[in-house]
Amino acid sequence: MTKLCHRHCIACRPRDEAGFGLRFDPQPDGSVEAAFDCDARYQGYASQVHGGVIALLHDAAMTHCLFARQILAVTAKLSIRFERPVAIDTPARIRAWIADDSPPAYRLESEIIQGGAVKSSAEAMFYEQDNLSH
Repeated sequence: MTKLCHRHCIACRPRDEAGFGLRFDPQPDGSVEAAFDCDARYQGYASQVHGGVIALLHDAAMTHCLFARQILAVTAKLSIRFERPVAIDTPARIRAWIADDSPPAYRLESEIIQGGAVKSSAEAMFYEQDNLSH
């Protein structure tokens, strides 16, 4: 599904094409996970990943969680909790899962984990593309 409807996305596009190169792997529990290198080019405040990049990571993970179930949906609302700074130059993992599905609406949650600690968490509402008027 990603290649059909999402091939130009900055989160998925390869790094050599100015993208983040994220690859989300489905997990046995229905969630998806991806590694993120937290390279210095994503810095906001000194030694910290920019908050906008963190928002992008959450949104991309949740989108790919839906893709893993062959659901094409768009973000309607995204709420992020910045718990601790995400450090530059320290690998992190982004994980997302469906918390509630009532098609055409889906509530998803995600978290960024670095050094064994949750650094940021998010919740979002997505709506299937065919039902955008709802």
